[in-house]
Amino acid sequence: MRSHNSFLGGEANGSRERTPRDLIHYKPGAAVVGLDDGGPMDAMGLGWVINMPAANHPLILQKSGGLQGNFAYLAIAPTRGVAAFFVMNEFSAGGFTAAVAATNALIAELAPR
Repeated sequence: MRSHNSFLGGEANGSRERTPRDLIHYKPGAAVVGLDDGGPMDAMGLGWVINMPAANHPLILQKSGGLQGNFAYLAIAPTRGVAAFFVMNEFSAGGFTAAVAATNALIAELAPR
């Protein structure tokens, strides 16, 4: 937790207090492989992949993962108060990609921009 505390201003080293802007890495057009399951990654903040608002999709924070044939995905639209989560117990890269797209579309439908 020491590393996270340094980002949050919790270190006793007299560092200045951090702002949310300090916690986000934003590099337009940067190619990312392996972290962009929910669509092209726009930014990264404390390990959360961030998709910026576009068309009718609101800002989405997402996490995904998998282990030994299981996949999980969590998407949150914090400015809209909506979140969606799913877990698959079968290894299917195509199925996972389709489920992620459906989850993000559901968030856009429930809480359009």
